[in-house]
Amino acid sequence: MRFELLDLIHNLGYKEFGRLEAKGYTYRIPKVEAFIRFGIASGQPTPWPLMAKADVPGTEIEIREINGNTTGPWRDMFTVDPITEGITGGYLFNFPPVKGQEQKVELRTKASESNRTSQSYVISGTAEYLFPREIPPELRSGACLPIEEPWLTDINTLTEAQWKRVISNMYTVGQEETQFSMDRQRNLTITLLEFNRQFRRNYNVQEVLSALGDMAIRGQNVTDLPNDDARRVIFDTDMALQANRERMVVERYARWEEVYERCKRGQSQVLPPVQIPPMAAGEADAVPNIPGSAPGTAPGGAPGQVPVVPGGGVRPMQG
Repeated sequence: MRFELLDLIHNLGYKEFGRLEAKGYTYRIPKVEAFIRFGIASGQPTPWPLMAKADVPGTEIEIREINGNTTGPWRDMFTVDPITEGITGGYLFNFPPVKGQEQKVELRTKASESNRTSQSYVISGTAEYLFPREIPPELRSGACLPIEEPWLTDINTLTEAQWKRVISNMYTVGQEETQFSMDRQRNLTITLLEFNRQFRRNYNVQEVLSALGDMAIRGQNVTDLPNDDARRVIFDTDMALQANRERMVVERYARWEEVYERCKRGQSQVLPPVQIPPMAAGEADAVPNIPGSAPGTAPGGAPGQVPVVPGGGVRPMQG
């Protein structure tokens, strides 16, 4: 049934529309489906891309910009290189929008065999068109937003100050992730160096982590290993680091929820955006800030401290 439906859709786009056009029949082309990808959940800094899809193959997506009372010409939203088949084009929205200067575009689909077009509609760079529509708890620091049941937050109600704080928090979260990765590597290396010194071995961290990965693939339980096996020692050290990090996150979220309650009582307010240091030379090109360029990535955040967790008694790693 599914394949028959796909065949029908492809026949409509590549055959039947052309036949209807040739015989002078009037027919309707389905509208394009579109939304602005809310990149905040995946750590993608603004600008965020407009995602669009035509339901029927063989139809093209066209776009034009709207600036106040001025409307630009229709153009293909995407172009395909006939040699490499690479896709270029698209459109990006800066966020949060400047009040009264919101970006607006109009979209429609067009039959490839004629000038027949679908009904068009307008998308503006506002929260209404963002998807998915949820702000992760780790990005709510200082934004006067609830931590408990974050999915209930209506993002359409956020103020410009809240948006600026939330978006800038991506920087902090990014730096904390980087710092934790460095601290984790350092702790595991220290533990394994002690193991190698005690047993005159020459294992490296990646080798042991790879062995643990192989055990996971085979469905073997690491906790069945003796406490002095290298894999068990590295596993226990890593779990201690992760547990310590989880405890710190839980305590942090509790503090943020208390701040949110004070905000509701008018005893606290939204904090200014996190100050992001100037990027090093050459990095600016990787983070575009104008519509029409490709999304980039930005560095992020404030370092956190992860204590060294010493390893226990160890013995050589066994296969």
